[in-house]
Amino acid sequence: SGTFVCLFEGYKRPFGSAELRRLYPSHQAYVAKVAASVARLERQRWLTPEDGPEVLREARGSRIP
Repeated sequence: SGTFVCLFEGYKRPFGSAELRRLYPSHQAYVAKVAASVARLERQRWLTPEDGPEVLREARGSRIP
């Protein structure tokens, strides 16, 4: 439990709507940032090539912002 689990599972930090709008002024901006992150994580082998497209599909279908 605690910090040790975060090393393996990550953690969540909920954002308010104002913070989401600041970080991602449009849905396209959000998807672009997710796509860049997916590409980087695949290159670094933290994310598999099979999982990357699913992450992008979820981003495209989200209601952010």
